[in-house]
Amino acid sequence: MVQVIGYTALSLNLISMSMKNLLFLRVLGLVANAIYVAYGVMIDAPPVYIGCAVAVLLHSYRIVETKSKKDNKMKIKDRAMISPKIRNVYLADLPKIISIYGNKPLKLDFGLPLCLVECDKEICGYAFVAFNSFNEPEIQTNFKQDFTSEETAQLLNEFAKRVFASLFASDVQNFTKLERNIKRLTDWLNLCEEQPVKKKSSIKHPLPTTRVLQNGELSDS
Repeated sequence: MVQVIGYTALSLNLISMSMKNLLFLRVLGLVANAIYVAYGVMIDAPPVYIGCAVAVLLHSYRIVETKSKKDNKMKIKDRAMISPKIRNVYLADLPKIISIYGNKPLKLDFGLPLCLVECDKEICGYAFVAFNSFNEPEIQTNFKQDFTSEETAQLLNEFAKRVFASLFASDVQNFTKLERNIKRLTDWLNLCEEQPVKKKSSIKHPLPTTRVLQNGELSDS
């Protein structure tokens, strides 16, 4: 019986050496050395069970290390697949933006959306310009509750600044056009909320971006 245990450990050890998969090699090597420990104890051979016990610990460490590296690679791959995409805002995006805002009657602090960020084709935040307590235009960001990323917020803010500069470069004195546009947008959205219209999902109408907002004026069309 003792010899059977010894030969079993030897067979598993030889099989592990023929494996190309490093993780499987470590697992089978761990099992083989664990059996060798039992075999060494049974034949009262301290060098065998002490050496194999150390081998069990080493295999265990390498298995954890290999598994950890594999998990990290998967996480990096997943992050690459859902890397944030920053783009302009369209009318079709407004329901989601309003949802992030809080699904409440829109006030002037809703501001004028300038751009948004998508993660895995889902809107998870947006940047907008609104007037602060000093009655000065200020670019701010708003995100879903379960989304936090300082790097993404910074990129979104920088993109919004470029959009804002291109739209209101001629309105740097008093920003009356901006104030008028914000009021017109919030009034229109509140009116749409009171009088719902059928959503035409096949059509994407651009919202105040460089393609539709010219010279700081919202189009009436």
